[in-house]
Formats: sequence, structure tokens, C-alpha cells
Amino acid sequence: MNKFNNLLMRFIVSTQWIIFINLGLCGIIGYSVVELFLASSTTNLVHRIPHNRLFSRFDQIQPSAKVTLDISALKQAYLFGKLPTISTTSTTDVQTLPQTHLDLKLHGIYYSSNHHTSLAMIADSLGKTNFYHTNESLPGGAILHEIHEKQVTLSRNGQIEILNLLDSKKSIPIVNTIGEAKNVQNSSNADELSPGQLLGHYQHQLQTDPNSLMKLIRISPINQAGRLVGYQINPGQDTHLLARFNLQPGDILTTLNGVKLDSPINGLSVIQPLATAEQINLEILREGQPLSFSFNVEK
Repeated sequence: MNKFNNLLMRFIVSTQWIIFINLGLCGIIGYSVVELFLASSTTNLVHRIPHNRLFSRFDQIQPSAKVTLDISALKQAYLFGKLPTISTTSTTDVQTLPQTHLDLKLHGIYYSSNHHTSLAMIADSLGKTNFYHTNESLPGGAILHEIHEKQVTLSRNGQIEILNLLDSKKSIPIVNTIGEAKNVQNSSNADELSPGQLLGHYQHQLQTDPNSLMKLIRISPINQAGRLVGYQINPGQDTHLLARFNLQPGDILTTLNGVKLDSPINGLSVIQPLATAEQINLEILREGQPLSFSFNVEK
């Protein structure tokens, strides 16, 4: 206990602590948590997402880059998207199309002006959720044809059909109007950035290419008494990432920016604030002991 108290006091009194934690880690966690939340919804069925589907290249973004979001777009329910193998412009007039009769549920769309990073989250008749790009096969024999702001279109037996979001009132808007990520130097230069600059870099990356952040850490849902309490974090591609920011393998993330990570809807609500936040508040469990941290972003 004395050792823990000393460690906690060192965290509290350190004037450098709040700029020493990686918002990128938070962005990674936030984006990853959404996927795991939705995969462990009320059905309590966990579905593994194929590695080659969600993990894309990791492009370094200039830490000094300034980005803004079109807040007016929050009026629309944007949530997932498109493979680069087809046109990035949706051309189908969805108003004239019939509703699909397939037993599928569209839980969410992550819609980005960078269509390479967009995804659609669809559940089958058993409640198993998965993430799909356009041109990928869906349960029931349909193909994901196009992704629109509030619905997706399916191609089945030569006919185009509509699948709408389940309930717009329960769907969390997630907007990305940034566009294509800039091509910069390899991510090896990330080691040369100050902690504050690295926060800004990962924040920009979260907005422009969130899929590329997925491989940096691994997370696993933690249940107690049959209820989700948070997500355990462990090193991924970057084995030194956690240690660099005073986090440890096995830490359990329970709250992010005041949002308890105990339901799919709460998980969805985390992403948009992370994209523009100037401060990140994080609560974790470490060996059963709660710890609270605040992280600032150096733009």
C-alpha cells in the first residue's frame, strides 16, 4: 500500500504528467472500444474481427497540423463506409429503393470523407456483429453496395435494397469531414516527437485514419458478475507505447472523458469528443486499485 501511495502521489505532484500521456493511446482505445462494445452487446456474443479487415497502414501525420470538424454535420447520423476499390461517391437514389427483407440490423455507420476508413457495423439474425466495407459479402448472400449517411444499400440477386439504421434516436452521431490524410514521413519519427506533440499527432490520426491506430495496442473486454466493467490494455505493434506513458500491461480502462465504458452506446459516444478534445480524463483499475489521470494535448 505504501508503494502504491508513493506512486499515486508522484502522479499527482508531477507538473509534467498531464502532457506526458499519449492521447493517441486514448484515441486507439476509444476507437477499439467501440468495436468491442458493439461486438459484446446484449447478445453477449463476442465476434472476432479479421485482422486484414480493420488494420490499415499507419501514416505519420505532421504533429503541427490543424484540423477542424464540421459541427453542422452532427445533425446527421454518420456512423461507418467504403472500400477504395470502388468509387467514393454514392450514386444510388435511396428514396426509390425497397427495404431489404434480410434479417440484418444496421447498428452503426462510421462515415468519413476519407472513404478508405469508413465502415458499416451490421448484425446477423443471431445477433453477431461484424464490420464491413463496401463490396464485402453479408450474411444472407447480399453484398454491401454503398454506404450513405443514414443507411446502406445492399446488392442481392441483381436488385439494390436499403438497410436503415436501427433507431436514429439511439444511434450516436460520429462525424469526420477531414478528408484524406497527408503523406508524411514514416512513423519511426514518432519517437522523436515530444509527448505533447505525439498527443496531437494521434488526435489528427484519429480523425483522418482511425483504422491505422488499431494495431498499436490490444484490448480485451473484462466482465465481472456478468457485467462489462472495462477493457484491459496490452501492447500491440508498439511494444514500448504503454511504458512510455506510464501505463502498464493489464491496466483496465473503465472511464474515458467521464463516460463509463460499460455499454455499446457509451462506447460510441467517446469517439467524436476525442477527435477534438484538448484534455482527456482517464480512469483505470491497476491491480484492483482505481487511478485517475488527466492528459493535455499539445497542438
